[in-house]
Order: sequence, then structure tokens, then C-alpha cells
Amino acid sequence: MGMLSPRRLVRHEDHPEEELRQLNAVLEEAVEGISRLDPEGRYVTVNPAYARMVGYDPDEMAGMSWKTTVHPDEYARAQASYEQMKKEGRADLEIMALRKDGALFYKEVFMVAVHDKDRRFAGHYCLAKDITQRKNDERRMTAMTEGLRAVVAVADELISCPDLDTLYRRAVELAREKLHLERCAIFLEGVDRICGTYGTDLRGRTTVEHTNCFEKTEWWKNRFRSIQPHTPQWLISEDTWFDWDGVKMVPMGKGWVATTPILLSESSTRPIGVLINDAAITGASPDPARQEIISVYCSLLGNIIRRKRAEEDYARSLDREREKTEQLRLAIREAHHRIKNNLQSVSDLLYLEMASGKASPGREALQASMERIQTIALVHQLLSYDSDVRQVDMESVIHRLIPTVLTSNGLSPAEMDVRVKVPSFPVSSRQATALALILNELVSNAAKHAFPGRRNAELTVAMERERGEIILIVHDNGPGLPPDFDVVTHTHVGLEVARTLAKQDLKGQLEVRNVASGVRATLRFPLHEDTNGKAREEDRGKS
Repeated sequence: MGMLSPRRLVRHEDHPEEELRQLNAVLEEAVEGISRLDPEGRYVTVNPAYARMVGYDPDEMAGMSWKTTVHPDEYARAQASYEQMKKEGRADLEIMALRKDGALFYKEVFMVAVHDKDRRFAGHYCLAKDITQRKNDERRMTAMTEGLRAVVAVADELISCPDLDTLYRRAVELAREKLHLERCAIFLEGVDRICGTYGTDLRGRTTVEHTNCFEKTEWWKNRFRSIQPHTPQWLISEDTWFDWDGVKMVPMGKGWVATTPILLSESSTRPIGVLINDAAITGASPDPARQEIISVYCSLLGNIIRRKRAEEDYARSLDREREKTEQLRLAIREAHHRIKNNLQSVSDLLYLEMASGKASPGREALQASMERIQTIALVHQLLSYDSDVRQVDMESVIHRLIPTVLTSNGLSPAEMDVRVKVPSFPVSSRQATALALILNELVSNAAKHAFPGRRNAELTVAMERERGEIILIVHDNGPGLPPDFDVVTHTHVGLEVARTLAKQDLKGQLEVRNVASGVRATLRFPLHEDTNGKAREEDRGKS
């Protein structure tokens, strides 16, 4: 009674022709497991794939109710689909199921009704597929997206903290409240000691740990190690758990401890502090997705600490340099405003990837998003260096961005013919952010599809001004686009991001097409008055 083979389904002589037709239809739509149930919902026969999925031997399932393999919370939904199948002839659903050992899993179910020669309901066939991995990937991606949105949501409050001490306190409290960390604490590196700031205890209360200082032992040196490119930004180890009683650290058992570095900028390699978290309250296992979110949170925190330190330096020099102080105050206020707006851009980009339906769940999607965050950070860094906080020189952005993108995609710029034809070209901070993100997508797309395994790789990036428009050209000598490629209807998330930024942020148009020697992407957008008034007058003279 175990195997339900195609031969047995099609050639069993007891079946009437109508049932044979239905069974053949079932076989055409079969996924992994096939089972036959009688009118009372009891298994009559199952194939080995179905039996393996639920953890039984095929023969021992004979006579069992379908409820044996369905989680009790799903009985009502399963019964509703069963009634739909009896009425309409077929039904499908995704449902939480149970294996023989009690383990939970998710399965996709397709049911087809069977009738006897008198058209009376005689049971049904059930086709099932284990979709647990897909469900877990979806939950992980949803959790990461929600976590990243939570990071964006707390940015304003962290930026508004009046001083560093308040910033450290609120950073710990918001990590507990918004990122749902059980226990966490921030430690900073001093000249010869590691000192605490604030933390949270077993009861969820905020603890003041300014006097909680340690010698720089090997344990701490390892956690304040220099960060290398393309390595995990956090460290998880099995260690003793401690609780701060207000005077000293009290040991309270063992478990995993995660340490995430706090860097002042994306170009830094040496942490100025670390955020430590554990699961001493529930004993839950470490969650890599949550640690990814914490890494982004610490990156944001490091940038705010850098700016907050600048604010406090500025405050201390207020009496000595009042004129310089006013300029610095305005620059910091503008920098904070750009951080808030650009973090919102990150949130929108993450949503666009999810909505496209083509983003691969897991690290690939996160990596693409992190590259975009780093691109925005590059614009922030150049803005912080420039004396004019309203503008960015795109020549500097492009010369620094292209090698970074090529290297992150496994290519060596030194082994390629990379031609950058961009003069000194100031644009507004908003345009610079959009342009940098678009260039990141176009160069990354060329690196992935035009150059792998190709000798004599050539990449040209040019930018010019023509009759009130700015024109950006990215040209590679790769094999070209597929014949049916359409930049409007394609499903490539990176190009969709670039096209959306061109249209919404730059009020321009992006064209991607094959040329005789590869692929050329051309971006055109208007030169607004707030970018460079002198440039606009020069354009009028040319026209």
C-alpha cells in the first residue's frame, strides 16, 4: 500500500475513465508528495515522498486522519479548504503542519476531488510540497526589513540628543525598546582602560555603568580589533554572563555574547566602542539577521557620535571663536538634516527590493542594500569635508566610488581600462546622493554582467553639461544586453532603483541600450538653479 506510482495511478483497472482523467491531471500538477484520502479524510495510500515529508512509513499512514499531519491551530483553515475542494473540485493552501516527531514545518497543499461513476464524492488526492525554507527566508527578510525601518525611525531621536552622555543612554534604551535586544551595554575604549557607559539588566532597567572599567586584556583587545573589509562586523563567543549590581560585575552563568564594533565612519577600521548583547533573560539562540540589524544600528550610532563629538568640541570653543562657531553650527544642523533624509532613502530602497518580487531572500539582498548605504555615506563624508555644505563636487565622488564598486564585485581596477572623464562638477547634496546611487547601480551591473572572465575590459564614465542639462554616460565593452531587454519593463532591481531615482529625484530620464562596442547607459536631467548659478550663466552663453 506504500508507493503511489504514476503507473499504478494510470493503469489501475478498477478506476473508471473519469477518475483516470482526473488522476492524470493530478500527476501533471504534482509537486513532491502524493496521497489518496477516503471520503472521511483518512489516508488510503501515500507515496514515499509524502511519507518522508511527514516522518512516517507509507504503510503506517493507512487509516490515519488528515488532522494527524496538520497543526491544531490550522484545523479550521484546512477544513474550509477541504469543503471548497468538495464543492469546486479542487483547492490549494499553505499550511503549518506536524511531523511524526512533533516538529513543525510548512507545506503547500493542492487537493483534487475524486468521484465514483455515479458522481458521488469518493475522496480526494492531496499533493504536498515542503516550503519551510521559503517561509523561513520570508520571515527573515521581513524581520530584517522591519529592523532596518526601526533603525531609520530612531535616527531623529538619536540625532536630537543634547550631548554624548544622553546619546549613549538613549542608544541603549532604544536598542532594547525598538530592536528588542534582551540585554545590551555600550563600552568605550580609553587610553589605557575600557569603560562602560550604560546598559540594561535582567529586569529591562537601564543601568549606569560609568565606573565599570576594565584593563585592556586579550579578551577586550580581541573585541576592539581592527575591522577588515568583507569580514563579519560582529563577534559571537561563549562567555560568562555578568550582571552589574551598581558597584561590580556579578557572574550569573554562561552563554553566547555578541560584540558589535562602533566605528566613527565607514572608512574607519578601529572601533571607538562596542555594543555587547546577549540572551541572558530567555536563553534564546543568536539570530544572525538581528545581528545584521545591530551592525547597521552601530554604523548609524558611530556617525552620530562623530558629529556629536564635533558639536561638543564646538561648544567648548564658543567663547574663543564665535564667527567660526556659527558656521559650524549651521553645518552640523545641515549634516543632521541630510542624514535623516538619506536614511529615509535607504528605507524606500529596501521596500522597492521587497516589492519587486525578484529580490533573493537573505544576505544577497542585504549586501545590495548595504552597498547603497555605503554610497550614501561617501556623499556624507565629502560633504563634511567641503567648506560649502550645500554642494558636492561629483568629480571627487565618481573617482572614489568607481574603484570601490569594482573591488566589491571582485574586480581589480588596476587590471582594467577605466576611463573617467568628469571635470570638477558641483551639484546639490540631493542630486549628489541620487547620482552616486545611480552610478553605483550602473557600474555594479557592468561589473556583474559585462566583465566576468573578459579580457581587455573597458569601462568609461563621462559627465558633461549641455544646454541646461547634465549628462552622465556609463559605457562598457561587454557582450551587450539580451535582444528583448527593455529598461522600462525589465525586472532587475538595481536598474529599477536607478530608473526610479532618475525620474523621481533628478526629474530626468535613464536610457540603457546596446551599442556597437557594448552597453551604454545615458542619464539626462535638468541643471537646477540651486546647484551652481555660475554654471547656469555659462550654459546660457553657450546656447
